[in-house]
Amino acid sequence: MAVASADVSAFSSQMPTEKTLMTSDDALDQLRHIARERAFGRHVGSDRLIQAGLDALIAGVESPSLAAQLGPRGTTVNAVAPGATRTASNGAVFDVPGLTEQISGMTALSRLGAPDDVADVVAFLASDAARWVTGQILDASGGLFLGPRI
Repeated sequence: MAVASADVSAFSSQMPTEKTLMTSDDALDQLRHIARERAFGRHVGSDRLIQAGLDALIAGVESPSLAAQLGPRGTTVNAVAPGATRTASNGAVFDVPGLTEQISGMTALSRLGAPDDVADVVAFLASDAARWVTGQILDASGGLFLGPRI
């Protein structure tokens, strides 16, 4: 099949533009894709740790808005804000002498988080037990920055 092309740039300012609105299903598919890519698709280095923090901030800002939009469909939208969590990907960060002790001393539970600590919160939010929780940012930090211990 032959395809003809023409330069229409001279007419583009005069022609109305068509705007395509994203449906709720399209938005959910896009969110799933982004979440999978961020969770599994890239190497996690120090630049990714910074990006992960920014992603968490964006998710926290967007959660209430998305929850309001998707609530009528029975869809809950929440964000998890993990604290200092040692994983296989970021373990070297915590090898800095004294860092683990310093961060542990700032948490109410006196330790770094483990992947299962955060995963359990996510599993709860994905379960039917959290069916009435939406638009929230759940802190899964072990009480990081709650203030001095008494």
